[in-house]
Amino acid sequence: MNLEKIHLIKSKDMCLSYYYPTADIRVINKETYDILSALKEYKDIHEALELYRDEEQVVSLIRSIYASNKGEHSTNIQNGNKRKVIRRITLHISNDCNLRCKYCFGGGGSYNQERNLMTEQTAIEFVDFCVEQFERVEKIVFFGGEPMLNLKGMEIVCNRFKYYKEEGKIDILPNFVIITNGTILTDRMLAFIKRNISAMTISIDGPKEINDIQRIYKNGKGSYERIAHFIHTIQEKTNVKIQYEATYTQLHIDHNYSHEDISKFMDQTFGIEGVVVNDQELSLQLLLDLWNSIDLEYLKRTELKYLPKDFWLLLHAIVHNTSTNICPVIDQYLAVSTDGTIYACHTINGIKECKLGSIDGYNVYNYPELYKPFDHEIDFRSNEKCEKCWAQRLCGGCTVHRFFNHKINQFEAYPNEDFCKITLLCIEQILLIIASIRKDPQLWSLLIQKMNN
Repeated sequence: MNLEKIHLIKSKDMCLSYYYPTADIRVINKETYDILSALKEYKDIHEALELYRDEEQVVSLIRSIYASNKGEHSTNIQNGNKRKVIRRITLHISNDCNLRCKYCFGGGGSYNQERNLMTEQTAIEFVDFCVEQFERVEKIVFFGGEPMLNLKGMEIVCNRFKYYKEEGKIDILPNFVIITNGTILTDRMLAFIKRNISAMTISIDGPKEINDIQRIYKNGKGSYERIAHFIHTIQEKTNVKIQYEATYTQLHIDHNYSHEDISKFMDQTFGIEGVVVNDQELSLQLLLDLWNSIDLEYLKRTELKYLPKDFWLLLHAIVHNTSTNICPVIDQYLAVSTDGTIYACHTINGIKECKLGSIDGYNVYNYPELYKPFDHEIDFRSNEKCEKCWAQRLCGGCTVHRFFNHKINQFEAYPNEDFCKITLLCIEQILLIIASIRKDPQLWSLLIQKMNN
């Protein structure tokens, strides 16, 4: 038994033990919490029992929770897929946008580069690159800027993939997805969407009074009415699956508008689900405050309906005794800019230090030795800090957020310290929420029902 693999969590209402090799969560009383704390501190049961005499209780607890190490997982979590299969390519089909959202991380869609659209020739070269370089590409995400500004480019990409399938050069078409601001829609675009697109993500920040302050045109006019019309049209005239992405900002806080309020508004107004992401200008502390605000009363009132996506990801990892995913950049995900430059992620598009070659020349796939450390499959969690961390199997998500240093424009071997600190506190809070639900028979039954669905 390795006591270092027991993590203890304590709140004003509850104490938990979490054994991370097997993702075992137990609600424990304060005395047991103190006993385990002493065991972890003294590393010897006899020393600990000088303080806590109930040896039978200690031994029984450890045996019941941690009797077998057969279910333990290696801490070195490797990316298992071969490089030849790419799960997602984010294609910057446009380096321009018709909106000027106040919080845009992409410099108004240009990523601080020249405003342009991917040319027809580059679109052709992109498809040829995919067919020649990879066994299969599972998903192409048309991205910008605003991708709907370059309908011709999207048509070329889809049609050329279809041509290669008809010729027998590929067996399966990628799934084509669009991430859009939802303000541009013509009859030709609608026909294209019906023929080619499997899913769309539409950016909207909630109700008109908030959206129209943040998501604005160049002249300052709000975009809500156009977006609402776009959503309704796609719903009425296509079978495309749509979801939303809302950016949570200080404006929402000033209007006393929560993540839950956004989710509820989108559900009641449009009948769609989606995600709420925090603006990068907001502190990590806000994320922790969000989790701290979720109590038993909230869970009962909302019937678990508006819990953030991270809750379900962690729950899935615990129930299935697996790990949350960290974005496998380059190995399975990549981004391509309008000029054909390859990047590990769309969020670092335009940063010259991050270029990994070009689709029509040398690149990280055909000459990997030129592009270290991306010349081999990278497991960012293979570092001393992550391998010793109790939350190693529950900490997933964006590789850039965790490992990219924007001061030097490079990925680093160790995760960002501030990000780690807040993330660990958030994970603790999520585990406490799960334990609270389990203590309430009605909520626990509802949780199981939602998981099964």
